[in-house]
Amino acid sequence: MYGLDGIFLLKTVLLVAAFLIFMILIEIIMRKWFKLNKRNLFRSAAYVNETHRKIDWSIRGLGIAGMILGFIINSMRGFDERLWYIEPWTILFLLVLSTETARAVMEKKHAHHPRQYLSTISQILLIIMLCVSLYVTDFFGLL
Repeated sequence: MYGLDGIFLLKTVLLVAAFLIFMILIEIIMRKWFKLNKRNLFRSAAYVNETHRKIDWSIRGLGIAGMILGFIINSMRGFDERLWYIEPWTILFLLVLSTETARAVMEKKHAHHPRQYLSTISQILLIIMLCVSLYVTDFFGLL
């Protein structure tokens, strides 16, 4: 049932690629619709201001500490006694949600364009929809 056959990796890569393409298309549509500038995802200039940078790094630090603490706690418990809410994927999901929510709040308050936060909120909703659909469909039948 949970074995890794030869096609599993291909299906997973295609699923991730399809989701990334969908996210990029939605981002392009939102940017054109609201006439927003393109946001660079991999630079430190992605912060709205210095307060946003501090809040973002505080959230990241807490997330990393939570993952380490969760790993320690769950490694001391039996395999059947693990706590789902301190598993790494749960903490990572909460980390992504909280950092993107902080970005949306800071964009709403301090961004140059008044509707820039709507693009960030749409990304948050897409991530939530993906995670819920992965959970409900048992990873789209891949598991």
